[in-house]
Amino acid sequence: MKYLFLMMVLLGLLFVSGIPKPVITNLKPQQIEVNVTGEVKNSGKFTLDNYSTMEDLLVLLDFTSDAEIQYLNPAQILFHHDLIVIPKKEVFSCISINTATIEQLIRLSGIGDKTATAIIEYREQYGLFHSLEELMNVKGIGKVKFETIKDEICL
Repeated sequence: MKYLFLMMVLLGLLFVSGIPKPVITNLKPQQIEVNVTGEVKNSGKFTLDNYSTMEDLLVLLDFTSDAEIQYLNPAQILFHHDLIVIPKKEVFSCISINTATIEQLIRLSGIGDKTATAIIEYREQYGLFHSLEELMNVKGIGKVKFETIKDEICL
């Protein structure tokens, strides 16, 4: 009992005597640094406040004419040392149903050797297509298949 009393007194003296309290510092940086490359004229490192978003970064960038930013999420929170690559617009080239070879036609969704051959034979028999919809006159290409490939073809 004496021992317990003595320990309590010593602990009390320690608290009263002013032991320095530990200082807790913020280990997180107040700012973040992100690296930007790709289709921007001012690529490099950018310093932003903590919890900055992609939208905060986008206003600082000078994009090239080929930059494709519509798929970047403006609400995305950026983190220290993020690498942001601004993509280039994809150049879409369609396949001409008036000039395409069998090899080119079979690249279309759902078009095989047989249908590609039928397209070329139709073209040789009736002449060049005057509209994309005319392709549905080819045996093997109905409305469903046409709807599948219409965005991949041109005259």
